[in-house]
Amino acid sequence: MRPIITSLALVLPLIPFALLIYYGYSITQYVALAFMAIALGLGINGLFRGGMVRESLFAFVSLFIIIILGEGYIPFLIHMDLMPINPQGIPAVNYSLVVLEFSIIMAQLSELNSRYWRMLRERNYDERVVSEALWKLNTWVVGLSSLALAVALGLYFLITSKPMGVMDPFTALLIFAVAYLIIVRYIYSRLRR
Repeated sequence: MRPIITSLALVLPLIPFALLIYYGYSITQYVALAFMAIALGLGINGLFRGGMVRESLFAFVSLFIIIILGEGYIPFLIHMDLMPINPQGIPAVNYSLVVLEFSIIMAQLSELNSRYWRMLRERNYDERVVSEALWKLNTWVVGLSSLALAVALGLYFLITSKPMGVMDPFTALLIFAVAYLIIVRYIYSRLRR
């Protein structure tokens, strides 16, 4: 399961940029391509040197900046899109933040696996026992993270499906991201005990 988690941690952060290349207009496509190259470089560097979370965090922050410049309050105030995105692609780009949050978890899990694998092998534990224990840990973490993702997505869909005069979809997306991170942080703090 370790190679799958590492592959997901490396590939998932690139999906939002691929969506921006597909749905964005010229300036957005070039910026997304540049950010994709930087994220891939960070991911490959993190794969060999440790720190794969940097790729996911960079992708998350850069996509968030693109979304804010493309459809947030700044274009509303200045009456101009700085990062124009095709209106049909806006929901797909917004939902790709979910993919990035899941990639952050996969990257952290990949690093945790590597650390535990090294530590337990140095202490002469049986390779089969270590592999089995890490399999169980991975199954629980991925399952609980998926559950947290489903709860946060449910909140997001609930907020955006009901017509509310005080909350736009961007604010609902922010609430989703915060709720998801709070739930995942709680789960990880419980797992570390």
